[in-house]
Amino acid sequence: MPNKTEKTGGNQNWRTVGIFFLLLTLWLSCAQYDNETGKNLVGDDLHAVLKDTVIYLDSCATMNVGDKNNYTSRSLYIGRQSSLIADIFLRFFKFSPLADSSVLKKLIADTTLDFDTTVIVQSIAWHYAALTLSNNRFVDTLHQNDYTPWNADIFRVQNNIDHYSLTYHDELTETQILEDNLIGSLQDTGKIEIHLPYDSLFIDSLYRNTMDTLSLRIRPDTDAGFLKRFFAHHASNSSTVVPTLDISATYIFSNDYTLDTTISLYTGFNTYLTDDIGLTPRTSLKPERLFLGRGFVRRMLLWGDFNSVVDTFNTINRVELWLSNYPDEEVSNIEPAKALLVYRVKNNWFDSPDEATLDVRSSAYDTLNQSEIPQRIDITNLTRFWQADPDSNFGIMVMAEGEIGAMSRRVFHGNSADTPDELKPRLRIVYSKYNLP
Repeated sequence: MPNKTEKTGGNQNWRTVGIFFLLLTLWLSCAQYDNETGKNLVGDDLHAVLKDTVIYLDSCATMNVGDKNNYTSRSLYIGRQSSLIADIFLRFFKFSPLADSSVLKKLIADTTLDFDTTVIVQSIAWHYAALTLSNNRFVDTLHQNDYTPWNADIFRVQNNIDHYSLTYHDELTETQILEDNLIGSLQDTGKIEIHLPYDSLFIDSLYRNTMDTLSLRIRPDTDAGFLKRFFAHHASNSSTVVPTLDISATYIFSNDYTLDTTISLYTGFNTYLTDDIGLTPRTSLKPERLFLGRGFVRRMLLWGDFNSVVDTFNTINRVELWLSNYPDEEVSNIEPAKALLVYRVKNNWFDSPDEATLDVRSSAYDTLNQSEIPQRIDITNLTRFWQADPDSNFGIMVMAEGEIGAMSRRVFHGNSADTPDELKPRLRIVYSKYNLP
């Protein structure tokens, strides 16, 4: 019995090796297809010629998803650059630390004074409130052409909002509490401290109503000429660099004891709100430019008559989507996305591109290049569906990897009449053309 077990194991090993070489042979044969188009393939009763062709995409559009709540971002963006604009939104929850007896006891325990835990806080004298933001770095200095320092205004926002669904254009009840605070200086690369008028923060009411929250919106003025990044309150960021609201006060207790202290509050929620204003609106299915965007989310929709090369006697070997970068200083690549995902579309979007819905995704994401060489993306597995069911061809949707979070924008050539053929989005198809014997 042991010998049989060993023999069985040996057979399994040889079987594994055999399967490996079979798969390797198939892979090498597929790899040759791209280099051997035009050659004859002969097998049993079938005769075939390996061919390749290019299909230029008839219908292209940019799908505008818009501002998605970017609360998972590790950075907070603020400023204006190349039509992109961003505000910072901060929310501080429950000001209970200002009145929490355990906090006060610890503060007093750190002193050498005795303290009767039965005493209560009689009054508080507020001294100042300061918001600290730590600069991460500037956004896309390569395309930056306006270095003029600019200011930002700070508003207190109503509390009865769903901050998880908040977007740039939502109507909010706002009260301006600070005007023209310098925030856009290129020389300022470290922390900035913004002293807030604590009376307009209603700190005393926040202290007495510990279930209250404080929501702040920091908005660049119209002269902003570039985007800055600040560290967000995120699990991957150190507590030394996240947004902090420091409140200084003197506590007066019922036993006439006074305590001067500063309490640091961290945001319970922070995000940036963004809009991409000024881009040419969509007017046709043959645009000059196509956009991918993160933060302000944009996706690309592409369709071509794939079935024109597919018939009973054709076998698809490989299909690639080719995209060409669009060099434009006016609408530049803002921190370009480094990878993209491709999905098959499952509904007719030609009249309403923003209503396109996703179906099956490509097997992997593709890394984007930054050169003038066309981007080549393998979408062979998606086109198998079209070959099996031609009526299911509603094209593909291309999106940036990681749409929620970091801000970026990528621009590609569209399929307008003025675009040279070598720059238009297109499909390159390698296929076997079979002839009946």
